[in-house]
Amino acid sequence: MKEMLVSVLMPVFNANPRFLEESVESILSQTYSEIELIVILDPNDHREDYTFAVLDQFRDDHRLRLLVNKSRLGPVASMNVGINFAQGEYIARMDSDDVSIPTRIEEQVRWLSSKELDLIGCWSYLIDEKGRILAYLKPPCEWAKIRKYLLLHNPFVHSSVLFSKNLIKTTGLYNPNFETSEDYNYFIRAFSKGFKGANIPSYLHSLREHSNSMIRGNQWKENRIKHTKNIISAFFSYGFCKPWDLGFLLIAPLSFFIKPSQVSFFKKLFGFCNF
Repeated sequence: MKEMLVSVLMPVFNANPRFLEESVESILSQTYSEIELIVILDPNDHREDYTFAVLDQFRDDHRLRLLVNKSRLGPVASMNVGINFAQGEYIARMDSDDVSIPTRIEEQVRWLSSKELDLIGCWSYLIDEKGRILAYLKPPCEWAKIRKYLLLHNPFVHSSVLFSKNLIKTTGLYNPNFETSEDYNYFIRAFSKGFKGANIPSYLHSLREHSNSMIRGNQWKENRIKHTKNIISAFFSYGFCKPWDLGFLLIAPLSFFIKPSQVSFFKKLFGFCNF
């Protein structure tokens, strides 16, 4: 059976060269062969030369596609640029500081097709700048549990997901107004239209924590604001209004009192994380 093309989207801005090299290498070394890695580079004055130097190491690999924005767009608009350029039947996400194990794409494509799902993620290691494991992220796997806790937390590690491009035709593109929480917004919109997702109960991905990371880095307060707005819109605009949804809506403001260093503790409390 012929493999379907997977387009892996990787927005890049001011990337750490070492992290970027490791991230690109992890995708181009996948056991799934039908891949195009679309790197969308936002212009910057700090590390752009280093970024080109890293990518130049992979210049002979025809699967690498480099798009350079004419002006600074931000990660969300850059992902939309990549989606519009993508040729694959599937879209996968990857960040320039995270790492995927070699079988990630192969296993996700198999799960997505065999279980008639629309979106698939996986468990992730939370690693530090040196690659040491800090925690084990275990978002819920089954759709029923994902739906139940949807308004409590984001049920997917964004840079670990893969979904059918057909989902884009119904749900549309990412919303730049929800930058730092655009993935949560997208999942809510997609699930409100009847799509379903799951997580593979295997550690196929590593999420890197550092000072510039989107959620646990310098932008965590902005992320909490956008996260709460997503919960409010899910309840009032997208039909997620079960009794437990109301309960999660009411406790959502408490997230502003949880520091990034405490996130893993609360995820462990609900069974979504182990140390």
